[in-house]
Amino acid sequence: MAEARHSAVAVRPGIWMLIILAVGALRPALWLVLEWRHCPGGICGVSGTPPEWDFALFWVAGRLAWMRNFADIFVFSNFHGYIGNRFHYDPGLSPFAYPPPALLLFLLLGLLPLPFAYALWLGAGMVALLAALRGAGLRWPGCFWVLLSPPFLYNLLLGQNGTFTAALLIAALSLAVGRPARAGGFAALLFIKPQIALLLPAAWAGGRNWGALAAAVLAGGVLVAVSVIAFGLAPWRLYFQQTLPEMTQVMNAPFPQGFQASAVTVFVAARAAGAAMGMARLVQLAAIVLAALAAFQLWRDDRAEKLPRTIFLVLLAMPYGYVYDMVGYAAALALVLRNRPVSLVWAFFWIWPAFARDVTAYLGLPLTPLIVLAAFIWVSRLPAAAPAARPA
Repeated sequence: MAEARHSAVAVRPGIWMLIILAVGALRPALWLVLEWRHCPGGICGVSGTPPEWDFALFWVAGRLAWMRNFADIFVFSNFHGYIGNRFHYDPGLSPFAYPPPALLLFLLLGLLPLPFAYALWLGAGMVALLAALRGAGLRWPGCFWVLLSPPFLYNLLLGQNGTFTAALLIAALSLAVGRPARAGGFAALLFIKPQIALLLPAAWAGGRNWGALAAAVLAGGVLVAVSVIAFGLAPWRLYFQQTLPEMTQVMNAPFPQGFQASAVTVFVAARAAGAAMGMARLVQLAAIVLAALAAFQLWRDDRAEKLPRTIFLVLLAMPYGYVYDMVGYAAALALVLRNRPVSLVWAFFWIWPAFARDVTAYLGLPLTPLIVLAAFIWVSRLPAAAPAARPA
């Protein structure tokens, strides 16, 4: 009888895990199906964009880079005009916001037809993420959980770069001790989204991983040099003179805007709560400083669960980001679950990104920074995980 009761209890975590994964995946999966269901002429009725969504912007930038039409990439109005004239849709407040080294990647994708480039982009991002997760010690079941997580599915829907940036962040952190040169190289590739690399110097300094920091600086310099050799200085001038000011305007847009429903930053939360621009910036700056100090301490003392906790801190520190940038958040939760039972608290944190946009739209206030902070505190207070059982 006792043996039968034990077997019944042993099955429950697996069943609960399936329920949690299904609930978390439902909202983004429905959106994905609706988006691809009816797209006459390559433009979908639900979104008014190509089914490849944001990836279409990367692909257009790659094609323009081949033609060396840099003004049509880095000037907001030109980029939108080009898309409207050639592809007949309005991309809204979506400029090409990436520095010139990103064009080295999108250049290759621009050679392919859009559907093939999109499939390659998604497949490569998935492979990169799985490689980083395995390198960080996550077992295969946990890796597949991440592929069913709400942020990953939203990233899949939008064709965004969240899988790549999460993979690079995880690799830069997990390889810093044993393979600092590789860690620095992966960190340099975060040049395409530098806000995600914001805490790496603090973490590396705390862990005395100076080799990783030096490698990142060197590799970053090489990337800049290669971009100048490939494209000249014009893209850099346009990026600083046009793109950055335009991105600042997008970031500073008054709340609420449609795109801000997916925002996950302290800055947008402060603006939504009524803070003036200057105060919101100070709040975000305080979040960056406190997160950097916490990351330094985590890595200096080699604290338990320092990798997932650092990923949570990265989300709190970055001043610009959306739900699709939370793939690392899902990876952090999967790492936390190693050798621990599933709990309702964990399930809440896992499911949250699926409905974060809806809650923000309903309440008029982005709660995601508070949820991420709560996840950080929760993980910090967890007892040490039991060691993994060795196979017989």
